[in-house]
Amino acid sequence: MADNDEVKKSDELTGKEKAAILLISLDKERAAQVLQAMDKKEVEILTEEIARWENVPPDLVKKVWQEFYQLSLTSSYLNQGGKKYAEEILNRALGNHRALNMVDNFRENSKEENVEESFFELLEKIEPKDLLNFIKSEHPQTIAL
Repeated sequence: MADNDEVKKSDELTGKEKAAILLISLDKERAAQVLQAMDKKEVEILTEEIARWENVPPDLVKKVWQEFYQLSLTSSYLNQGGKKYAEEILNRALGNHRALNMVDNFRENSKEENVEESFFELLEKIEPKDLLNFIKSEHPQTIAL
C-alpha cells in the first residue's frame, strides 16, 4: 500500500492482503519457498498484492500474525485424524487407484504382529508434487505455516 493511502485495520484486510503481509514479513528465502509451493496463478495474485504494499506498519504485521496464529491453533484443535481421514487424504493426493493400493498394503501390514512398515513410512513414499496437489487448494496462510 502506498504511503499516501490510508492504512487498513487488520479486520478490514482481504485474505490476499493478509497473505501478502505474511510473506512480506518473512525473510526472502522463506517467502520464496512458500511461493514455490503454489501454482503460477496463485503466485501472480500474491506477487501483485505484495507489490501494492510499499510499507507495512509493524503493528499491522503483528496483528495479522496474531490472527494467523489463532487461526492455526483453532484449526489444529479441529483437525481429526484416524484411518478414514488417512484414506481420504491419500485418495485426494494420489488418486483412487494408488491410494487403494497403499491402504491395502497398510491393512495387510497392520494385521501382522510385527509391522515392517508403518503408515507414516508409507506416507513418506508419496511424491512431494502429489502432496503439493493436495495442499494447493488450502488457504495461503495455512500453506505458509
